[in-house]
Amino acid sequence: MKASLASWKSAWEKQDAKAYFSHYSNHFTVPKSFPDLTTWKAARTKAITGKRYIRITLSNIKITLLDKTHARIEFTQHYQSDQSNSSDLKLFLMEKTAGDWKITREMAAVPAK
Repeated sequence: MKASLASWKSAWEKQDAKAYFSHYSNHFTVPKSFPDLTTWKAARTKAITGKRYIRITLSNIKITLLDKTHARIEFTQHYQSDQSNSSDLKLFLMEKTAGDWKITREMAAVPAK
């Protein structure tokens, strides 16, 4: 799971949308703020490409195995690019499919200052 998380982070930093989306399950639950997967992917593609640089640091990673094929990962994500900076608390629900861990749900909250 840690390798999958590191690969997701790397794809984002490299602004490789295809590799980034490969970390998401075919059963991914689209956030409620988007009407469908296509709209979410378009918004994410815009957010992860076209930057001079992207740097992401993950900390406080906590992995909870729910069963043999499902897990919960909580972490703090620090994002920096030439256009913005943010820190978020993240939660991934993941499912092991064909030997690979895929994100089925992603939630974020901005930590209190």
